[in-house]
Amino acid sequence: MMGFHLSSIQLPAPQKQRCGIVLMVFILSGLCCFKTSNGECMQPAFSCEGSSNGSADGDMILDDCPSPDCVDVILNGSTNQANVSFSLDCTPTDITNCSYSYYFQYLTPDDGVVFHNSSNQPKNLTSFDVDRGYFILSVSDEDEFVPGSIIRIIVFLSSNISFNYSANVTIPGSFAPDVINFTVNSGNSTSLALSWQLRYPLVPPDMYYIAYNYTELSGANPRSDNSTIMIDEDDVTTTTDYILYTLDDLLPFTSYYVTLFPQYGEEEGEGLSDSGNTGEGMSSQVNDTNVDIDRDNMRLNISWAPPSRPAGNILRYEVTLSIRGKICLTINTTELSVIAEFKFNVTYTIRITPFNSFGSGTTRELDMFATPEGAPTPPLNFTLTELSLSSLKASWEEPSTLNGVLANYTVYCNLSSLQFYSQQLMLSFNAPPTTVDPDSTTANITGLYPFTNYDCYATASTGGGESSRSNNDSARTSEEEPAGPPEGFNVTDVTATSVSLEWRRPSVPNGVILHYFLQYSAYNVTIPVTFNTSSDEYSVTSYTVESLNEYTNYTFTISAVTSGGAGPLATTSTRTSEAG
Repeated sequence: MMGFHLSSIQLPAPQKQRCGIVLMVFILSGLCCFKTSNGECMQPAFSCEGSSNGSADGDMILDDCPSPDCVDVILNGSTNQANVSFSLDCTPTDITNCSYSYYFQYLTPDDGVVFHNSSNQPKNLTSFDVDRGYFILSVSDEDEFVPGSIIRIIVFLSSNISFNYSANVTIPGSFAPDVINFTVNSGNSTSLALSWQLRYPLVPPDMYYIAYNYTELSGANPRSDNSTIMIDEDDVTTTTDYILYTLDDLLPFTSYYVTLFPQYGEEEGEGLSDSGNTGEGMSSQVNDTNVDIDRDNMRLNISWAPPSRPAGNILRYEVTLSIRGKICLTINTTELSVIAEFKFNVTYTIRITPFNSFGSGTTRELDMFATPEGAPTPPLNFTLTELSLSSLKASWEEPSTLNGVLANYTVYCNLSSLQFYSQQLMLSFNAPPTTVDPDSTTANITGLYPFTNYDCYATASTGGGESSRSNNDSARTSEEEPAGPPEGFNVTDVTATSVSLEWRRPSVPNGVILHYFLQYSAYNVTIPVTFNTSSDEYSVTSYTVESLNEYTNYTFTISAVTSGGAGPLATTSTRTSEAG
């Protein structure tokens, strides 16, 4: 064989003496003789040095099976194969039923401390060279030795591990503390699962050094950085095939490039790298929110910018409008703006939530947003009633929707163009608006013409403007005496005993002309004449005063009379003609 083997050193004298005594006993008894195949007794083909445990120095026989006496190890050129030989100084003639096993120990170079012990999985030895007097063991690849390490090989009687013999051997080469088959597996939104193997699993490293850099996969300004951590054997999970570790507290939806280095004391093994992505996670809130008001169309234009840390692909946005904690409107959109109808004088809470495949992100709640006041709806059930010759009384009910804080009510009255008696003057008079406090639902409309029809309505006002008109209602003021005398009062014919007069109704009669009061006087005597109006009060009215004195000066006066009284007088004078 190529390679090297442990130096052969004679066993200490006391051991040889004891062995000789035992041999003698066996030989004399005919029970024990170390023989070759031709029956000759012989010494082992090699001598060795090692150490024994218990009575395992060749003079112990248990169930007709002697314990190992010495061990020799010869390495092949390949460091993962070796021949292990051990002798049995006092071998019974038949050891067919004897079983021997071995296990390994890895020793530290400086102080020989065992840092790995395979005694929990010993292997059996079955090949015994009868002619040479020792077992030959060939260690296969599955028991690969670590280059540069010191190995102790312990051989023992299978039926009793306490009786064993061992020898040390240094494996040539230099130790390379490398990891193999390193893989980064995608985990959840904040972790990645790492797995790897050791080139020499029997020699675990003191520490692992993990370095990684990362770049976010989404966002307006993806973050990039690097980090390092140190872990030890207590932090990892070792399975039959792999060593496992979970890299936690990572950013969601981020690409990670991870490198793993084993650390043995001051020596750092060769690192391996792999990459993986974390899953989508909870998105951050949206940015740059803005709300514009379209008063004319009663709409809110709500807009925003995408989250700076979307932690995935944003699938939609949910916009909710709430009034006093109750959601009144929900809009889902894939755009970055929505249009929502609003009510005047309402305080809204607006919330915007992004969604990705992970679920809902962080909600952005805008400051309490108060819409402006708007014009109210018109007052309800407007009515108008007569109050006096110059005033009317209006009443109404509060609008159904205020859309703000009610500021006042205003009543507007216009002349009814076809119903009042002074229409021939074609007056274009409108009563001045009457404004009352918001707590009142009645108003006295003053400064009106007597006995005049008015068409009125009311409006309500808030800080947002004035409402449209209420329903209209009409009423007429009370009658009053005529505002002026009959017009055009003059003499149309004169005789010795009569005077014919004519006139027109007063331009502002202030009521229905019931009759005219006519008087004439002469010589300081006044005589009244009362008569009713003609059927057509707008026509010229005339009257002939008879039974007058001839050639006498007369003064005539006339006034119109309504239920409100007599109006001013109109006057004219003439003289009757001479008789004959």
